[in-house]
This record gives sequence, structure tokens and C-alpha cells, in this order.
Amino acid sequence: MSRLALKLSTALASLMASGGALAATSVSWLTPPDGSSYPVGTVVKPTGAASGIGRAGGGLDLALVLDASGSMGFNGRAGEQAQEAAALALVAGLPGATTSVAIIRFNDSASLALPLTPVQAGMSAINAAIVGTGASGGTNIGKGINAAASTLTGTRHTPGRTQMMVVISDGETTAGANPGERADAAIARGVDNIHAVGVPGHSVPTMRGIVNGADDVFGTGDDHGIYTSGSVAALVALFNGTGGNLVGLDSIDIILPDGTLLSSFPTDGLGNFVLPDWEMLPGANTFHVAAYGTDGSKASASLTLHGTSRGVPDGGATVVLLGSALGMLSLLKRKAC
Repeated sequence: MSRLALKLSTALASLMASGGALAATSVSWLTPPDGSSYPVGTVVKPTGAASGIGRAGGGLDLALVLDASGSMGFNGRAGEQAQEAAALALVAGLPGATTSVAIIRFNDSASLALPLTPVQAGMSAINAAIVGTGASGGTNIGKGINAAASTLTGTRHTPGRTQMMVVISDGETTAGANPGERADAAIARGVDNIHAVGVPGHSVPTMRGIVNGADDVFGTGDDHGIYTSGSVAALVALFNGTGGNLVGLDSIDIILPDGTLLSSFPTDGLGNFVLPDWEMLPGANTFHVAAYGTDGSKASASLTLHGTSRGVPDGGATVVLLGSALGMLSLLKRKAC
């Protein structure tokens, strides 16, 4: 485990122990819908999502709140480059069919660079909006959070999806901008989680203040999400899931319909996972997933797909009937002897 992932896990364990609202591991299958049927031999690729800090499932509406202020261009554009690399890594592994991403940029003011856009059809536009962030002017993180809250709770939000905000910044905010108060207000408006990511050299109090909840104490039960930081490499690893994650997961295990165990199966930085190709067998094909949070809690879910030559699920009835027929034939043979 990387130093950043270990620090994240420790912070989460402390938060969960406090008995706050975030202490709930959850896991759901996203696609295909449970009970779907496919001809035998069809290749399917089930997807799902897990979280150690709250609801997972139903998809994700994600607002990336990016710092476009002049200070991000200091030190050879170090902050700007770290933000860009981390944001690109975060969106790269998102499940296309169940995720939309919005890009908000802020400096003295805030602008909606890209409204909530489905990943499946709009990845090139999402990446272009991230790369085009730039660095000029002052810093008002609060305005960026306000704009993101309006986007996540607006008309383009897909009902049932988790509404998540990730704020990336060096934390050098304008006096009186009150990003912590703006984050509290965003949660009150219906945003589910707000995470804060500090680029190298950031202001720790400011970035922690975004997630520390109404009590203004970081690491207690009313925190809105996770604060994290690190080198560019560590942030990229965190966001793509190879060095931890943003949602308090320790691991997930998958059991395939043939009984194969996929232990510690990889997820991306937001807990999404995609199974390897599976060739449908006759009857019921049931997939199981167990998710483990860093607080020690666990959740599980099952997905059953039906394999049929006629595209109509029989729940394994064909196999049962065949077995019964063979059993009857064997019985008749014994009686005939």
C-alpha cells in the first residue's frame, strides 16, 4: 500500500469509528440489469460500483471542480500539471454507461466548462475540458463549489445517481470566499459527497475545511468526504485505483458463476469495477460480489443473468428437466434388469 493510500485509510478508519453518516459500505451491480437473458455463448461484461462511505449504485453524476487561478501556474506549472494528470486519471476508468461528468473551472469567478456529459459518448469532450483549464487570475474556491452544486442538482442530473463533487486546488483561496461554508450549503442542496484533493504545495487547512462538515472539525462523523494529497504519481495512482481509492474501500471479491474466486478485484478511484469477459452458460449465471470498507464493514450483492438459446430466461429449468429425464431413464433401466 502506498503512503498516500495508508494515510487515506487511517483517516477513514478514524471517521468511521466516530459513528458518522458516512460509515456504510455498499455495493451494487450496474449493468446488465438483473434477470436479463442472452443466447448461450454470448459474451457479457458485468459492471458494478462499491463504496466504503455511503451509497453505491444507480450510477454517478460527478462534478470536477478545477482550479484555474494564476497560482496553479507557479513553479513551472507544477500545480496545473498535477491537477490535469490526476483529473484525467480519475475519469479514464469511469463506467461509460452509468456516469456523467461536468467540469467547473474557477479563479476570481466560476464557469461551467462542460455540463454533465455522459462518459460513453463524451469522453473526448471531458478530456478536452480538463486539459484546457489554464491558470490565471485570483482564487475563489467557494464560487467553484457553488457552480458545481447547481450543476449536480440541476436539470441534467439523472435521478437515482450519486451526486459527487471532487475539488482539486492549491487551496490559496480569496479571503472571505468561505469554501467550507459553500461545501456545507452544497450538501444541504442534495449533493451526496464532496472530496478535496490538494496538489503539491497546497494549503492544508483550506482543503480540509472543504470536507470537515458543519462542525468544522476534520475527521469527525459529519465530514462530507475525503481530503487527500500527495505527489503527482500518488494522486494518479489514487484516482485510477492502483494506489487506493477515494471512497474508503479496502477490497472487493468476485465469485463467477462457475465458482471461480477473483480475490481483491481491482476498482477505479471511485469504486467502479468491470468484470472480465464472461461467456453465457445455459440457465442461471449468478455473479456474487463482496465489498469490504476500511472501517471493517462489509456489503454484498448478486447478479443473475440467464443463458437461453431462444432469448427467454428459463431460470435453469432446461437443465433441471434434462437431469430429471436422465434420472427417470436410469430408474427405468434398473427396473428392467
